[in-house]
Amino acid sequence: MLAAALCFAGSAMAQTELLQNAGFEEWNGGDPAHWVSTTTAGSATLSQSSDARTGSSSVMVKGASSNKRLAYEEMTLSPGTYTFSIYAKAATEENARACPGYAPVNDDNSMGTYVYGEYVNDITNAEWVQVAYTFTLEAETKVNLVVMNSKEPGKDLLLDDASLTTEDGGIVDEPVEPEPEPTPSIFEETFGESLGAFTIDNVVPAEGLEGEVWTFDSRYGAKATSYGNGQNYPTESWLISPSIDLTAVKSAVLTFDHACNYFNDVTTDLTLWVREGADGEWAKLEIPTYPNSWTFVSSGEIDLAAYVGKTVQIGFKYVCTEKAGTYELKNFVVAEKSGEEPEEPEVPENESSKENPYTVAQALAAYNAEVATPGVWVKGYIVGFVDGQSLESGAVFGAEAPEGGTVSATNLLIADKADVTDYTQCLIVQLTAGNIREALNLQDHPENLGKEVVLAGSLETYFKTCGLKSPTDYILEGVEPEPVPMIEFVKATEVVSGKRYVLAVLNDELSIVAQNLTESAGYGYLYTSPVAVEDGKLAAAENNAFTFTATDGGYTIQDSYGRYVYMTGTFNSFNVSAELPESGHVWTVAFDADGAATITNVEKSKWIQYSSGYSSFGSYPAAQDGGILPYLYVESDGSSIAEVNAADEDAPVEVYTLSGVKVGNSLDDVRGGSIYIVKKGNVVKKVLK
Repeated sequence: MLAAALCFAGSAMAQTELLQNAGFEEWNGGDPAHWVSTTTAGSATLSQSSDARTGSSSVMVKGASSNKRLAYEEMTLSPGTYTFSIYAKAATEENARACPGYAPVNDDNSMGTYVYGEYVNDITNAEWVQVAYTFTLEAETKVNLVVMNSKEPGKDLLLDDASLTTEDGGIVDEPVEPEPEPTPSIFEETFGESLGAFTIDNVVPAEGLEGEVWTFDSRYGAKATSYGNGQNYPTESWLISPSIDLTAVKSAVLTFDHACNYFNDVTTDLTLWVREGADGEWAKLEIPTYPNSWTFVSSGEIDLAAYVGKTVQIGFKYVCTEKAGTYELKNFVVAEKSGEEPEEPEVPENESSKENPYTVAQALAAYNAEVATPGVWVKGYIVGFVDGQSLESGAVFGAEAPEGGTVSATNLLIADKADVTDYTQCLIVQLTAGNIREALNLQDHPENLGKEVVLAGSLETYFKTCGLKSPTDYILEGVEPEPVPMIEFVKATEVVSGKRYVLAVLNDELSIVAQNLTESAGYGYLYTSPVAVEDGKLAAAENNAFTFTATDGGYTIQDSYGRYVYMTGTFNSFNVSAELPESGHVWTVAFDADGAATITNVEKSKWIQYSSGYSSFGSYPAAQDGGILPYLYVESDGSSIAEVNAADEDAPVEVYTLSGVKVGNSLDDVRGGSIYIVKKGNVVKKVLK
């Protein structure tokens, strides 16, 4: 890639103009249409200004202490020479500074190295100055055009009348992936040259809007919006197909490509309908896949089998009550479905295993919403994550944060193919705190996108659908992680100062222990790890252990990183500190007849409980619905015993707790107020000290 720069005040040569909304007249949801990137190229706070060079508005780029960029949406340019220009003016009496350029977009939607022209300095509020940059692309390149508002001086900047021209290049239309098996077309309209034979019915006209809600755009096909002049115009406007004859076919499916932005909820504001003839009652059709950005996606196949043998019309219903989104439509096709219907995946007869894991489709088929199935192995490709509380609206395919959102570190989406973008074909995987989250999450490891992973966990309801929760093991790209060293613990009925313990919940449904907060966390609830219990012993990892040390009024608790566990404020979560806190760090421990431990924070009068609703340990001021007291298991020193047997009379004195853990060779070595087993040779006694 070769680039040459030029910054000047003047006018560009008359060439092919490539930008949409170059004058910043069209705005949606507070952003100028087409000047919103799905990458990180656009970093500025934007607002609409009436101080315009031409037309009625310009865009104001807010200044800041760091460089801020206005970015044009992603576009793929063919080899050639281009001139990108824009007019700039200071928004206040303080001078501003601007620099034009572009950012190459990598295949994973991350940014390459920014390419800039020269800075234009001392831009005043007195006149508009044209800033331009001429560059040459030697190969087809996907880019965001950018204008930087420099942090020096970091003042507000007005921009208007942008232009991208070329004599030997142009925009490369990104092809929509073809269907695997093309089907015979019954009716199609690409919207490549006009709206074709489609008609518009304004059921509720957008009063005051200049022009129609539905229009034709040479680049984006059929386009609908009721936003204009900075306003959202209430409307109900339909785009209706001509009559489509299905009388001579045995099957029919509808597909189309669409893109959108700025909707509150596109699934309610843009809907699809069908009717028999030209005056029948409209019936709603479900669109399998909606877009969530300016990137065109396929709708997926919409079955019209109920209308075979009839003549129908298809209608796209656009409504605006508060916020006017923008919708774009291409490649409308009604086709006769060929071949056999794909079979539903059969519920696997055999249990999954590490050597023979379920596919994602098999896992979805095996899911039982009423019963959790632990120990399930599933294989798939990492395709994204869920941002928010809904799989349907929050599924993100990729490793980049959605606009206004974040990349989740607590879940993954996996699918049977690496290019799946349909959430209904995905399994959502819970990433609880620990080594599996640290190794797999896309927030810290975007390079994991597209990699094959094999996971073991519990197949159960998660995000109100089929999920894999509490994973216990994983294999990434065929490589197993190094085994985590395990420590043996045995059940405790008392606390011995200086010993390490785990907090366990063990019943017919759960076998789990609490985890330390992650090394970087300063507060939070304690998530869990599954454990196996055999012969009264359990094996847990280092990050499950907590050290109890006697102090005035009770015990301090330290995690495996040496941090003190304490409470503050009104929160039911835990805080950790490397230094001994001034308050909130003293805990008492009492065991009930069953051995369950009530671990109480002295200052807050809250006790530790496992919350079934939140799948974590917290400390609460009252018994919780579904709350479970933990058992304490103490680290075995290798000399634990299940029972005390008499031995040689000359053997030394040995002191054990009631749970069989050796704590010393004399009662002088242990705390008072507890019962111990004292063994010397063939004499065994229980002693209260």
